[in-house]
Amino acid sequence: MVRAETDGSEHGPVLTVAAQIEKLLAGDASERYYAAWWLGRVRAQESVTALIDALGYAEDRTPTGAYPVRRNAARALGKLQDPEAIPALSQSLQTGDALLSAAVVQALGAIAQDHPEHQVAVGQRLLQELPPLQAIDPAAAPVDGLLESLIESLGDLKYLAAVDTVTSYQQHPSVRVRCAAARAGYRLTQDPACVEPLLVVLQDENIHLRRAALLDLGASGYLQGANAIAAAPVETNIKLLALKALLDGHLPQDPIPAAVLPVLAMLDDLI
Repeated sequence: MVRAETDGSEHGPVLTVAAQIEKLLAGDASERYYAAWWLGRVRAQESVTALIDALGYAEDRTPTGAYPVRRNAARALGKLQDPEAIPALSQSLQTGDALLSAAVVQALGAIAQDHPEHQVAVGQRLLQELPPLQAIDPAAAPVDGLLESLIESLGDLKYLAAVDTVTSYQQHPSVRVRCAAARAGYRLTQDPACVEPLLVVLQDENIHLRRAALLDLGASGYLQGANAIAAAPVETNIKLLALKALLDGHLPQDPIPAAVLPVLAMLDDLI
């Protein structure tokens, strides 16, 4: 684990876990923001308690209503994947900051995936967050990103009770939300029809939507989509990320499934 990045001389203070925990607890807003990010980046498990405390830093609210320190704390807790953070994260889902809520959702999903005994409880909690968002006018509040995170996390957790709710978003006005629903729908049902919308978006004129659809197709675990990923009009580095995500759902297995071998060959061809 990384413990320091500078030499402590004229280049500035040594970056240690202890020093950054102190900054997180008692520094100014910019110091807390950086400390929360850094502690997550170096996977400092001993900072979990301090990061949980940072989730309550309501005084760091910006004039636009955002909570950047709390957001970085949530992201860091997602990287540390300690189930001790689940209660505090769950209490931070509704703050009025959609970006913070999305970070919390992603953190809860990451922790529950690493600790299967929490998957049902976290899935139930995330599913409860969807109905209130349906009543919000998208023009009044930017909730599409939060919707994406909720839908994707429910799929990643394979929370089967969410199937009907998740698939209902395949008709959502936002292309990104529809892509999230396609990805999650396949993870929940293994029905190839669910990923058809992703294959369509791979040909969209908007490069950002093509990239998003490519990554969603990879994260879906749909092995038969590998050829579409390799042939998509998207940068090679994005294709590599998508193919790696595709493989992550099927490896490690011993022996390696025969269906995975062509995907490994595609990776070699792209590198």
